[in-house]
Formats: sequence, structure tokens, C-alpha cells
Amino acid sequence: MTKPPPLPGGQANYYKKMLSVLYLSFFWFVDSMIFVIPRRRRKRHILMMRIDQLGDYVLWRDAAERLVRYYHERGARVVLLANRAWAELARLDLPCDDVWNIDPRRMKRDLFYRFRLLAKVRRARFEVIVHPALSRDALRGPLIARISGAAVKIAPKGDLAIQTSWQAAITDRWYTQIVDLDEDARTELERTASFMRRSGFPAFEACAPLLKTATGSPRPDAPENEYYILAPGAGWAGRQWSVAGFAEIAERLHAKTRWTGLVCGSPAEREIGKQLCARAKVPLRNFAGRTTLLNLVSLLRAARLLVGNETGSIHLAAALGVPSISIVGGGHFGRFLPYSVPPAKGAVPPRVVASKMACFGCNWQCIYPRRPNAPVPCIERVEIDSVWEEVHAVLRR
Repeated sequence: MTKPPPLPGGQANYYKKMLSVLYLSFFWFVDSMIFVIPRRRRKRHILMMRIDQLGDYVLWRDAAERLVRYYHERGARVVLLANRAWAELARLDLPCDDVWNIDPRRMKRDLFYRFRLLAKVRRARFEVIVHPALSRDALRGPLIARISGAAVKIAPKGDLAIQTSWQAAITDRWYTQIVDLDEDARTELERTASFMRRSGFPAFEACAPLLKTATGSPRPDAPENEYYILAPGAGWAGRQWSVAGFAEIAERLHAKTRWTGLVCGSPAEREIGKQLCARAKVPLRNFAGRTTLLNLVSLLRAARLLVGNETGSIHLAAALGVPSISIVGGGHFGRFLPYSVPPAKGAVPPRVVASKMACFGCNWQCIYPRRPNAPVPCIERVEIDSVWEEVHAVLRR
């Protein structure tokens, strides 16, 4: 049976856009049923929303702490709506009155879960909502702000990384104030500082953060001798440097230091951890999928260094004062890494290794063909010697 010919490019894009409109309209209509919950007198409660990834939280945590203290000084109760992936860390790290978990993926898949969460926010009668995310998903944060009934809903002027211009034009109207950012603010830390200054904190300065209070949760099987950590996962194969590259770094590190090597990552990265342990010709222990976030905090605090892809663990290590080396591609180069601001006292900015190409800044919409499960060219081209040069620089300190 022959396949039908593909649709012309313009027609395919038209149908794709129409499906997107119908999909979003369905959720927006269903969510509107929350408005049947009466909007009673608002309480002096503040909701801060941060439902993106661990690295986003780490880079924002200084601003979050300043906001919490500001509202506490005015007698308000502050609740943080946090991604469940790092909510336990925020409970220890920030002086919030409460931290609510959200599973962003489940919010899109499970209508009952979504309805319960939105109803909980509506019934809490928040007076102010602060949503500092620059990249906003039209089906999550903006909709929570919309149904909340809050008198004041503040967000920065966002980008189009995960929503289209027409979606942004609609969802920006669900906030009472969209804050324009300084034109020269390019990195996440600079944009966060700009948002804070233009929201009433004129003295707020961009600074690489330091986690002071989070001590973590030790694992009983943690090494007693000196060790380093490898983080070979990245959430998407296109952003992952090769297992062979990490294995070579492990072999050179072992030959130079005799330190123990630990492989860390999420449950989804357990298999890549196994591959790395099998490939390296030196002893490695696979902790991927076997640690909670607080376990990772504890392991990082005692580690000599971390080598990994551009993930939240790199930002976490930096904020814990642990030297780190990150293999960085062009998708978001310059936004999250490298840091362009001075670190807080005790923090250690990550060392960045990249193979620059003219297409940097593509938002991971790679224009080059690649093999299945292979890294994109800007990651694949990063040389082992370039990574080792940065590792060696840390060892010489």
C-alpha cells in the first residue's frame, strides 16, 4: 500500500496550528469551570509560582528569598508552588510558610489532578501572585494565574521558547502587570535581577547564588574516601555528550587522583549510568536513579568536582561551592551558562566547555541531521581534551 503524499509545507503548518488552537481551547474551556467556585474576600496570602526545572530554581533562589522576606515584613503569608522535582529542597532552603508540589507533566495528562490543583489555588484566595518565569507554558502557569482570582498577578515579559507569539498575546492578558526587562539583560541571572529591580527592589543585583541552609540527606553507602561525580544525562539524547567521552575523563581522573567515581542522574538515566560504568576501565559506582534530590545535595557537598552536561546538577554544584565542568551546546548558550555575573561568596561558577557554531541560539531546534539517539553536532564536536583541560585546571587549584 502506497503512502499518501505529504502535505505542502504551508498547509501542514496551518493544520498544525489549528490543532494547537483546538487543544489549548479545550483546556481553557475546561479550566473555566473553576470560576464556579465563588471568589470570596481575599486573604493576605502571596503565591510565588516556580514550576520549571531545578536549575531555574537555583538561579532564582536569591530573588525568592528576598521576596519572601519582603512579604513577611508586611505580615503576609507566603506559599511557593514548586515543581515536585525540587520542592523538598525549597522547603529546607527558603523561609516560605508553605510549599505546594506540582507535577507539571501530570497537569497536562490528568484532568482530575489538574482540576483539584486549580480548585486548591482558587479556594486559597491569594491576594498577590508572582510568576517570575521567563519561559511560560500556556497550559500551566498563566492558567493558574488566570483562575486564581488574585487582585495582583505579576510576571516578567516572557520569551517564546515554549509558547507561540499568539499564545503569549493571549496569556499575557491574564496578568495584571507584565514587567518589561532591561534591554541589556541577556542571561537568566541578569533577567531575574532586572525583573526584581523593576518590581520594586531597585538595589537587587545579579549574583550567582549560594545555597546556605540545605544540608541534604546522607546516603549510608556514600564513599568515605575522596570522590568526584559524573552526570552523563541531560533529559534528551541530543544534549548528551558521549558515554565514551565521560569514560575517558573518568580514566584520566582515576590515573591522576585515584579518587572514586560516582555516576549520578535521574531514574530515566539509570541505563546510561550502566553503560558508562561498563565502558570505563576504572571503578565507577552507579547512583543514577538511586538518589533523592537531598541525597544528591549531600553527595555534592562532599565531592571534589562534578563533570556533566548542562543540567540542574551543574547549577546546584555551583551554588554548593563545588567546582564543576559543564559540556554546553548551542540551544540556550549564554542564557543559563556561562554565568556572566559575580558569584556569591562561597559559590563556584561552573567552567563551560563548548564547540561554538554559527547556529548557536537555536532553542534546540537543530538545523542539522543527526542519527537516532545521537547528540546534536555542537555537543558531538566537543573534544575530550577540551573537557580534560578544564578538569585539569580544577585539579591544579
